[in-house]
Amino acid sequence: RELVHWSDTRMELSRRPYVTWYGWEGDRLTTIQTGQGRVQTVYAPGSFTPLVRIETDAAEQAKAQHRSLAEKLSQEGSEDGQAVQLPAALTAMLDRLEGELRRNTVSEESRQWLAGCGLTPEQMAGQLEPEYTPQRKIHLYHCDQRGLPLALVTPDNTVAWRGEYDEWGNLSGEENPADLEQVIRLPGQQYDEESGLYYNRHRYYNPGQGRYITQDPIGLKGGWNLYQYPLNPVVNIDPLGLWQDDSMEQSGPSWFIADPMEKYRQQAAIDLTKWWNDTAPQRTFSSLMMNPAGLALLVCAAQSSGESRRCAKVKEKCHDQCADIFADTPDLLPGSGRDLAGRLRRCIRECIEDHGCRAGTTS
Repeated sequence: RELVHWSDTRMELSRRPYVTWYGWEGDRLTTIQTGQGRVQTVYAPGSFTPLVRIETDAAEQAKAQHRSLAEKLSQEGSEDGQAVQLPAALTAMLDRLEGELRRNTVSEESRQWLAGCGLTPEQMAGQLEPEYTPQRKIHLYHCDQRGLPLALVTPDNTVAWRGEYDEWGNLSGEENPADLEQVIRLPGQQYDEESGLYYNRHRYYNPGQGRYITQDPIGLKGGWNLYQYPLNPVVNIDPLGLWQDDSMEQSGPSWFIADPMEKYRQQAAIDLTKWWNDTAPQRTFSSLMMNPAGLALLVCAAQSSGESRRCAKVKEKCHDQCADIFADTPDLLPGSGRDLAGRLRRCIRECIEDHGCRAGTTS
């Protein structure tokens, strides 16, 4: 629940539920979303050092909400007002087209498949919903050699927040004229206001004791001290709560942490390639999906989804009508001869075509 009052003797919480959503990129906390707004953090590539803080108010987020081109066509694409389930490949192409239209740089490939459907970029641009760019507050991080934030500075060089820490990450002094909630601490750690502890992916760290309060996940395999944080925190760090990182000691202030998710991404790429090769025989329409002309047909099919449903009902009706004729008065079936099954198929086919639909294969 939301904190509404705090003093040395009393803490009062609101009766209203207070929800916070956290977004992670691998092991790095990149997004904090509450009912009041969203705070996003941009990190130095491959490291836990924050570079930019982007804050967006909830009211501005609401103004920026709009349907994508694919969502709009999916929701409005049928004659009877029912939503249409677009194929994943078509959705991807529409998302790409939307990006090109908003940048005013439509590719030749997109122009070709639009032309194959009798459409123009101008027509599709008219389908786009207005895009609102929300007002955002930007702050730049100033960090020490470890990546611990020392200050947040506005683009016009005004200090909006400043903090002082000891070697173990204890906040010993703070200036916060802009009333910012700055929760990033030592690399990989975030401050938990309720407990006063720092959390980093696998464990909780107590800066007052300079140690973890939860044991090493691998037990004694990680050493006899199950709660140890690097003994020289000025030089060594532990962003994940798993092992000591000595990269600063080796390379000085310009240290760089290897991406901890890299090996998983590589394995995911290997698994995806294997799946693609193993399922090749089942992908009957793979060439169609990857072909711009084929995708144009999918666009047309999506736009005429109401017609497709009408023809499906026509086929069902024709099947029933001809089956009744076959059972009651087979002499009335079109054609002549004893091949009643062939005459039944002809009855169904002609009935469907008379209603302006394609018969296809009937049985």
